[in-house]
Amino acid sequence: MTKRLGSDEEPYAEGLEFARRLISGTRESTQNTVAPGVQLRARAAQTAAYLGLAEEAFTAHIRRFHQERLNAEPSLNVYPELKGSRDRLLERYRGMSAGGMPADLIALNESLSFWISYRMRREFGKIPNPVVMRALPERCRVIYLPESDEGPLHFKNIDDPLGTWKPQPPIPSHTPWPHAPLFFDGTGSGLHLDDEPPEIFPVNVQKLCAERCETVAEAGEFLVRYNFFWGSCNLLVHDAEGNSLAFDKASRCRVAIRHPEPSGLNYINGMSAFDEEYETFIRARRAEYLRLTGQAADSLEGCYFSFCEGVLRNMKRRMADLRTNPTREALEHMMTSRDADGPLCKSGKPCHPEDTRPGATLIQRLFFLDRKSLLRRQWRGQTPVWEDPWETIVYS
Repeated sequence: MTKRLGSDEEPYAEGLEFARRLISGTRESTQNTVAPGVQLRARAAQTAAYLGLAEEAFTAHIRRFHQERLNAEPSLNVYPELKGSRDRLLERYRGMSAGGMPADLIALNESLSFWISYRMRREFGKIPNPVVMRALPERCRVIYLPESDEGPLHFKNIDDPLGTWKPQPPIPSHTPWPHAPLFFDGTGSGLHLDDEPPEIFPVNVQKLCAERCETVAEAGEFLVRYNFFWGSCNLLVHDAEGNSLAFDKASRCRVAIRHPEPSGLNYINGMSAFDEEYETFIRARRAEYLRLTGQAADSLEGCYFSFCEGVLRNMKRRMADLRTNPTREALEHMMTSRDADGPLCKSGKPCHPEDTRPGATLIQRLFFLDRKSLLRRQWRGQTPVWEDPWETIVYS
């Protein structure tokens, strides 16, 4: 592995920039915040009410838990790359504080979701229900074609509820190519009922992997070894030579690594797994979650789980067609398909009468890897993504 870390000032600058984006209400995501930490504080208040706690007491509890995470430094014999990581985190938090985030908001940002997913049940005997943790939108899919009629291609559908979505601004031409030496891309994937991991120290695994790893093989070893530190994100990694690996990672404690097909084709999908054993595990956990929360198969979340399986089923079916015709046209047709029982390109239609946050494909990105260019289109007002003209971005 090659060490490619930035200066000691980087964590502070990153924290400062993050806080400024949060405070201004602009974040680089598909859901913009509208006021300083309003979504974080609202979720904390909602969770506190669910647990029967005063909001201030619950926020103090999360601050203590966040400190517990910071104190839980892992063994450097197993994770030598984490040497000095606590100091870098503290510098990042110092930057966040300078950018206007008080200590309680920093703790909520860093550890609220983790606590809800992995500590709530042990400490309070309660499972996050739809009131507290709303159904994760089935989001995103990625396909990598190392060979096509237009060279190597990388296509991603980015999904989320329309909500506060605003189209992203233009990317200036000749912006430096950001995907070297490895191209990382992910999809949202998670469990409503997961196991508590043995490691709780906060680590941005993907960022650390990108800093430390030069090859796909190195990234594979790294991401499997750091299994307990990341999750809720299926991941695809590839390089300029056509090598790739896919990771099914719905759980914080389990990972399935998938090599490409003989043609080099590789892919990932949100809220699912292509690994059969992992897929069986996900189904069992969903069934157990519905049982424990007293929800039937036709409930909001029961229908949501069925919707996720429909998307996976249709992606598997359409992938078979792509294998026989690996062209740009076929790839674009597949990623714009809108099957009623599970569309790969989402139209914003609810999966249940009580679904108030139906998913939509907000952005489509098609990278031409040889010529370092990107076609992008977005959902704009009443114009869905598949009707938006392609925008061309040429990187330097």
